[in-house]
Amino acid sequence: MNRVAVVTGASRGIGRATAELLAQEGWHVAVSDLSADTLGAVLDTIGTKGGAATALAADLTDAAQVTALAEQAWALRPDHLALVNNAAFLPPEAIAGDTDLLSTEDWIWDGAWRVNVRGTMSLCRALLPGMLDRGAGAIVNIVSMLGLQPLPGQQIAYTTSKAAVTMLTRHLAVTYGARGIRCNAVAPGSILTENQRATYDDDALAKKLERYPATRLGTPEDIAAAVAFLLAPAAGFVNGQVLTVDGGVTTQLAL
Repeated sequence: MNRVAVVTGASRGIGRATAELLAQEGWHVAVSDLSADTLGAVLDTIGTKGGAATALAADLTDAAQVTALAEQAWALRPDHLALVNNAAFLPPEAIAGDTDLLSTEDWIWDGAWRVNVRGTMSLCRALLPGMLDRGAGAIVNIVSMLGLQPLPGQQIAYTTSKAAVTMLTRHLAVTYGARGIRCNAVAPGSILTENQRATYDDDALAKKLERYPATRLGTPEDIAAAVAFLLAPAAGFVNGQVLTVDGGVTTQLAL
């Protein structure tokens, strides 16, 4: 069976780790990001390890590019197609400025909703008809623990956009589950990506860890493993769920 997984935001961090793991598990991975120039490293790593990958660059805020990405994905002739919506608007300057309703500027709101919500929705809408024609497909959306359990002064635009994607996930699951489409989400906690390291110094990261009932912060590989599970046959009866991978911090916050 030719299994193809489209992974957005795949040039680094969670997207790259997910693409590499899925390739190891036998998926042909269609890696996507804004520019094909940023995808060389992940393509090389997958190829070196004997995996199959194709670069499909696209700006998810551009309708024509989303349509082209979907057409290129189906041109790989998959028997089964999966979509991992990982691309997000999260530049370090937006993280620093995304605090509360009175302080967060419009450009941060606009970027978060344009990429995180509309971009995710647009790619789902572009790929879903082909999945329905085949009676099978799986979607995993990367959301956020802060979209489930907010913290004061932390990323109001980003987290509300991710809360919207959580509801999109559930809506797709209940609407299309009976036609063979599964849609789930993974909600990461603090993950040590390049963005996190660029935004927070060691002291700030140590303070983050103090809130966690865990011995470490998360890694991109932790999230990749959760995504791979949700796309696997073992998760065939899992639909409309949000798998929180956060070291237990949201459980602790809810107490």
